[in-house]
Amino acid sequence: MEAPAEVVQKVEELRQSIRQNAQEVIRSVMPAKIVQLTTLYNTAFATPVEEIRAEVLFPDSSDGAGAAAKPGKKRKLEQINKEGKEVEQKSNQKIKDIIGAIKKEVLQCIDALNTVKLWVQLNIPRYL
Repeated sequence: MEAPAEVVQKVEELRQSIRQNAQEVIRSVMPAKIVQLTTLYNTAFATPVEEIRAEVLFPDSSDGAGAAAKPGKKRKLEQINKEGKEVEQKSNQKIKDIIGAIKKEVLQCIDALNTVKLWVQLNIPRYL
């Protein structure tokens, strides 16, 4: 059973489109992303660790607050201060900014590489 001519033509057009997109990714997009990520990495991590590091305060177990927590249970984001009230631990904003920028770029790289992956899969001959 053979597919209609117009379906075969549309599939071939799709293959050509994927091929062109994959070649563009390989020739221009990925080298540019590599340079961009290298620059981002060098600027983000050129900052001394002392400037990025934030002070993290944990409750002192001798003040009674630590004794209020049941052993074997983990506290997730909350901590108990000296008055026994739950306090949310703040994140290090500098690290969150670095991760956010790198994550965005890496997700774009993954999306581009998925096009290349599809192109490679379409070029593998099928044996019946």
